[in-house]
Amino acid sequence: MPYPYGKIMHDPKTLLITEDVMEATEIAKLMHSWDYPVKTMEFGSTIFNENLLEYDLILVDLLVNDDFNRSELLKKIGQCQGCPVLWFSKQGINKNKYLSYEINHLEKPFNAKQLKFAVEMATYKHQMKKSLIEAEEKYKLLVENADDPIIVLGEDGTFKMVNNVAAEYFGNTPEYFDGKTMWDVFPQPYADSQMKSVREAITTGKTSVKVERTLIKTQEKWFSTKIQPIKDFDGEFRSVQIVARDITSQKNIENDLLERESFLSGTLNDMHTYVAVLNPKGQVIFVNNTPLKLCGIKIDDVKGKFFHETEWWNYSPDIKAMIKRDIDLCASGKTLNHAIQIKTKNGLKWIDYSMHPVYGSNGTVKYLIPEGRDITKIKMAKRAMAEEKDRLKNITENLPLGMVFIDVDGDYKYINPKFIEMFGYQPSEIPDGRAWFKKAFPDPNRRLDAILAWKNDFKTAHVGEKRPRTFEVVCKNGDNKIIEFIPVKLKNNEYLMTVNDVTQKKIADTALKQSEERFRTVASSAVDAIIITDHDGNVVFCNNSVQRIFGCKEEDLVGKSVNKIIPGRYHDEFIRKQEQFKLTGRHLLSGKLFESYGFRKDGSEFPIEISITAWDIDGERYTTSIIRDITERKLVEYELKSSEEKFRQMTENIEEVFWIIDPKMSQIVYISPGYQKIWGCSRESLFDNPRSWIESIHPEDRKNVIDTIFRTPNEVKSGNEGINYRIIRPDGSIRWIHGKAFPLKDDENSIQRIAGIAVDITKRVASEEKYRNLFENISVGVYKCTLEPNSRLVESNNSLLKLFHYKKSEIMAIKASYLYLDGEDKFKFDEKVLKYGHIKNEKIRFKKQNGTPFTGLVSAYVVKDEFENPKYIESIIEDITPLTEVENIKINKPTVSTPISLLNKFMDDH
Repeated sequence: MPYPYGKIMHDPKTLLITEDVMEATEIAKLMHSWDYPVKTMEFGSTIFNENLLEYDLILVDLLVNDDFNRSELLKKIGQCQGCPVLWFSKQGINKNKYLSYEINHLEKPFNAKQLKFAVEMATYKHQMKKSLIEAEEKYKLLVENADDPIIVLGEDGTFKMVNNVAAEYFGNTPEYFDGKTMWDVFPQPYADSQMKSVREAITTGKTSVKVERTLIKTQEKWFSTKIQPIKDFDGEFRSVQIVARDITSQKNIENDLLERESFLSGTLNDMHTYVAVLNPKGQVIFVNNTPLKLCGIKIDDVKGKFFHETEWWNYSPDIKAMIKRDIDLCASGKTLNHAIQIKTKNGLKWIDYSMHPVYGSNGTVKYLIPEGRDITKIKMAKRAMAEEKDRLKNITENLPLGMVFIDVDGDYKYINPKFIEMFGYQPSEIPDGRAWFKKAFPDPNRRLDAILAWKNDFKTAHVGEKRPRTFEVVCKNGDNKIIEFIPVKLKNNEYLMTVNDVTQKKIADTALKQSEERFRTVASSAVDAIIITDHDGNVVFCNNSVQRIFGCKEEDLVGKSVNKIIPGRYHDEFIRKQEQFKLTGRHLLSGKLFESYGFRKDGSEFPIEISITAWDIDGERYTTSIIRDITERKLVEYELKSSEEKFRQMTENIEEVFWIIDPKMSQIVYISPGYQKIWGCSRESLFDNPRSWIESIHPEDRKNVIDTIFRTPNEVKSGNEGINYRIIRPDGSIRWIHGKAFPLKDDENSIQRIAGIAVDITKRVASEEKYRNLFENISVGVYKCTLEPNSRLVESNNSLLKLFHYKKSEIMAIKASYLYLDGEDKFKFDEKVLKYGHIKNEKIRFKKQNGTPFTGLVSAYVVKDEFENPKYIESIIEDITPLTEVENIKINKPTVSTPISLLNKFMDDH
């Protein structure tokens, strides 16, 4: 590995210009011994015909004087800034007299070690200069491709940098801000206010975040602005970076949710239906006013108490126990409905009582919703309990093993559900052992072997004795399964047989054997070196990559001490650790990932990363070492160091996750601290296991994310739309992420890196989900309809379909006015809603599909689009016909409604 830096590593072309052929021969010989192919040219006219730009390294062994040809050669070499130049001389070089550019100089005489060092340093310095330029370009590219406005201000208010997004917000280009100050662009009060924050950040060295409202091109905007001080080259803060995030849309959504929550709380409190919200344990979160008024109590009297311990059930221990059972059942996912009595200040009342679960985004029960309607005058009786099953039958039917009782005649008296599930045969298909053997062993020879084995066991078995047997049987669907049969002889000469499916265990045993064979195949193709040593430190196995990394063949290492590839200064330490491993069986470095140095066959050292695992088999102790050449990584770390401070200041203070990957190596180059907050994992764990990022993505979303973001360099997608997906944190919680990626290209439009942003949108997704849960689960009818004269429904819940006796397809196909007993009432009601924005508790006559009229209590709300134009009307309808017939009900005037999202928002806040 003669050229450890940049492109010089790959087939370097070296030119040696000399006037001393013999000395040039010695130099060329040394260079060739280090795998540097050298072309030697004697100084003369032919040298001016040579294209020096084709070479990766130029060596010059000439005496510099005022000769014209030599001066011309110096000029020609000075034009070759694309490769390093190393000049040999005895007396040094007068740079002021002969050279107008920097060169690398090696004074003669020199030895081989000095020559090799000078060559590598010349190429290294040239590559570092190139890397510094590339690092600055990458930082500039990141800022220019950022989605947020970014500005860099000096302490005197001068604009040092304005990216395209920031310039567009003010209707200008980045060039417009060159040489201008804050007071040139903004009114003085605003500029003074902003500069006060800027100077405070520079003085304290601390980052600040402000949320404020401002006018941009006559439009009111909300911004979250982060002011971050930036260190100058001497470590002092003299400027700040300002990153502004447009959160106008988020603010509008928050205000809309607060308004809708207020409306829905009022609507629920005015309903005649009894509604409560419980957590899965049965503790009260919310109860509407109707049941509270019946008992003459307040919400604070019941909030936080267990539902079965509240005043409504405080008349019978049995009723409390039943409600407690209902809570447990509902928490397991069941929906319950029955008639029950509650205690009120006026005595007991019968209600039609139901309780149903509401599921969270992770598929588990999040809330329990008890509901009730007063049916004292129209009470309906239902059965309260079912007969209790026999204890033994309950055990056998839930046993995870198959079970069959066999009488003395070989008839199968009982077969449990697990047995049927395991084999697919119904009891009627296998009434006895004869039928079972015929179906389970269709091959006559295998059937005979099985029957003979069983008969022999049955003849010699003692009471209580187990005789396990393992056979491969055929199931009803044609599948073959490996089954462990365990018959036990009972006192009455009957048999209890348990059966266990061990197919997967047998497959696992076979897979374990196959994995040993696959190990060598995988190890031989692995990029990293894999070395296994015994307790004496001698190599027993090494893969092909060892030769590529260390220059040693397999026969050079196997059977010899691993010290052969360890630098001499570490030999004593290795021997001490190996002796301790032999005595204790514990290796101090086992399970750890650490860096060290390797020793190549050619005598060179290089940085490596090692992971050691100690293990034993049959009493013999071994260690497996996985070794990676990290020379290139160390170089990258050094190259990026110059721009790391600027990059870190920009990325490590944002809440979102900013990442960069190397698509060629499939490695993560950088990820911001926001990863730990959102993913719940440290950045170090991600670098240790890069696949953990992909593995954290929900299995249902993983393929879409990979196809959209983590693709090959030429296929990577970029843009402002992004993608939404879920991740699973280590604690099992689910987070919703909005992510997008964009390519980072070099001057030749070739993709070098892929960068991206990941934003936590869990709260927004939860709000949308809560809206849908309430819409589908609320017991009153909810629908949305358009505003034109022939308006139609655009959405309806199941309760509305039940209320009007329509199917979904039927109600969506008719005009909304057909639901009203008098169609004119629809137009009058719409005009009223549009006029006031919302209506609360309006009594209107409707008709069901069969024409049956009924009285509904209606609340409605105008939903507007992003431009504040009415989009549709959302309405809640409650059938109050039974109550209207019994007594005269006084109804208040209407308010606003969007039931689902508001109720769930309310639940979260409580």
